[in-house]
Amino acid sequence: MQDRRADTKIPLVISYYANNMGTTDYLLDFLKNKHSPFYYLKHPLPEMKYDQSTLLFFDGKEEKLVSAHKSSQKFVFKIARELFLNGWIALKLSLRGRTRTIIGFGSMNAASVAVFRLLGKKIVFWGVDYSPSRFDSGLLNAVYGFTETLACKSSNVVIQPSRLQEVARIKHHSLRTQKSVILPNGIKMRTIGSINKQQSDTIRFIYIGSITPQHGILNFLKHLHEVRKRPYVVTIFGDGVDLQKLQRYVHKYKLEGSVELKGSMSPSEIETQIDQYKEQLIGVAPYVSNPKSHVAFGDSLKIKEYVNHGMPFIASSAISIDDELKRFGHIYTTDDQLRDLLEQDLLDLNLPLEERERYLSPFDWNHLFSKNSSVSSLLLQKGNV
Repeated sequence: MQDRRADTKIPLVISYYANNMGTTDYLLDFLKNKHSPFYYLKHPLPEMKYDQSTLLFFDGKEEKLVSAHKSSQKFVFKIARELFLNGWIALKLSLRGRTRTIIGFGSMNAASVAVFRLLGKKIVFWGVDYSPSRFDSGLLNAVYGFTETLACKSSNVVIQPSRLQEVARIKHHSLRTQKSVILPNGIKMRTIGSINKQQSDTIRFIYIGSITPQHGILNFLKHLHEVRKRPYVVTIFGDGVDLQKLQRYVHKYKLEGSVELKGSMSPSEIETQIDQYKEQLIGVAPYVSNPKSHVAFGDSLKIKEYVNHGMPFIASSAISIDDELKRFGHIYTTDDQLRDLLEQDLLDLNLPLEERERYLSPFDWNHLFSKNSSVSSLLLQKGNV
């Protein structure tokens, strides 16, 4: 017989989504593998081609569409509509006794449901990234700063991937350390028996992630094209606002034979592609230095993904990288240092497998979610619903 009292434990997860796998996707996969029910209200990021938000329900066995809601093409109206929808869906589920915990990924989503704490709901603010200057508009940045403060003050728990984000929220947004949880970005751990030795003199640079000014892949490609005389291929898995600029650059300099644009792929599809390559593989994380960018406060997921795939990496110092992770790659600070690095042979870069596995094991997503009691106690729900 169905136990209606269990319904109130079902979390409502609210998040924006893109083509690339992110923290929300790994969290929901974890819940599915545990057969733990959840509601998921997802909104498309502005660069996505989809024009609607959807509410999904996973009952412990399968995922079902509950409702779809038309979005606006105009940015301000789109955000306003989505924030209203967050509150409306949370209210409907609360009145029906269907949820007790509401998890907002991003401060705007968390702030939009802050009032439900007054109704006895647990509010979780999952701060996947942070930036004091997220938008070009000063007004939007002021609104964003307000939602950060409201989310920090009103939430029962604040989860963030880095100490830098925690410090910024304590200093600028009244976050109390007692309710702060640092949960670093993780990976889906791979087992690698051996790493392919290069069968040619060609280096294949691998980029996985968003194609945006902050992530710097276009800047990296320009330097690579200008200085590297040895054979190379660049394979880019991802999408983003700078995609057309990247395509125009490739076409202008006739780099179609050296640059592969794969678009967005699932982790398993990327894994299959990478396993087919025979060249020396090097992952790149060419973040652009900007102390106010969200990159400066982050915990790089792509660098861990490269090491997970058995690749050494080249990365900008614009992102915080712990000392142990630095041992698997090369870090540069200036464009001149990057250019000097790209002129080198690079064929002798290697990644020791035993050290790789020892370092990465604690960052497996399943390990992170299940071993952190603050997270697992909020999420996991067993039984029929």
